[in-house]
Amino acid sequence: MRAIRFSKGLLPAILILGGGAFHSAQAQSFDCGKVESDLESAICNTPELTRMDIKAAILYRTLETAAETAPDFKKELQEQQRVWLHSRREDCGGNVECLEKLYKARVAALQELADKKLQVRQ
Repeated sequence: MRAIRFSKGLLPAILILGGGAFHSAQAQSFDCGKVESDLESAICNTPELTRMDIKAAILYRTLETAAETAPDFKKELQEQQRVWLHSRREDCGGNVECLEKLYKARVAALQELADKKLQVRQ
């Protein structure tokens, strides 16, 4: 699969703007004021999980935005995310240790994918 190319400065801008999508009232990838599960509660009440949730969301949204010109890649990315979200809910629930391991693996996988797929033109 070929890399998605950005002009110099665009990828950092996407990452910065992607981070701006989260404001102080909603730092996680969902609204902690409307917690509906032990999983969400664990993320909202554990600073390290909050940080990893934000990082995973920014990486995913950056890749998804970049994939607008690569429909096959976007479809694959969305399927991987669906599977990951399911395993996060079913395998870990509110178990913080389990969630930390799962998030570390997901962030690493998304970062590796970003490093492989997103090339910045000089």
